Amino acid sequence: MAQDKSWLIFDGRNNPPIPDYNGPDYRFPIDLAEYVISRFCSEGGTVLDPFAGFGTSFLAARALNRKCYGFEKDPKTYETALKIIGDKPETFINDSIQNVENHGLEKADLIFTSPPYASFRGTQNDPEEIYFKDFEEIFLKLKNILKPTGKLVVEIANVHDNRGALPLAFIAALTLRKHYKFEYEIINCAAGNTDDGEHYDHSYILVFSA
Repeated sequence: MAQDKSWLIFDGRNNPPIPDYNGPDYRFPIDLAEYVISRFCSEGGTVLDPFAGFGTSFLAARALNRKCYGFEKDPKTYETALKIIGDKPETFINDSIQNVENHGLEKADLIFTSPPYASFRGTQNDPEEIYFKDFEEIFLKLKNILKPTGKLVVEIANVHDNRGALPLAFIAALTLRKHYKFEYEIINCAAGNTDDGEHYDHSYILVFSA
């Protein structure tokens, strides 16, 4: 599949509001989700978002006539996502993606997600070695439910927190490359103000094949 451009601009201000929520909005733009899903998954195909959060992938997939499976382990985030989605799809699961084998899902044409940047275990910032141990284990498990012709697309940024400046996106790319075929990256440039803060005006859309 030919690549159009190496950078694109998406506007998170087009996302629907989050009801009864006063915290920062770290969702990727729904425009980005629609771009990725329409580009890498044919109509009628199946999308999996292992870290579904407030359900942006669900909204995009539904608008594009794709089936979407999603996991969100935090009960409060899950319940809020249901308000945004507007119903309770059986394919939106309140569980950790680490338990994916317990749910008998069909294989996906596209796995598209933005993983947690701090920890897969809680809200703390895990040391780099723990974070990437969990990262690799999860994405290796996900390969078992991706079709042989499928794509993995990960939206991720480098981070600046109490661990210092961490090239999260770059290490993630090298880690995933052990198990998937790296194809290319697209730079996602944020339009307008975001809640992400300094250093977070862009991210990387990493594209892999199974």
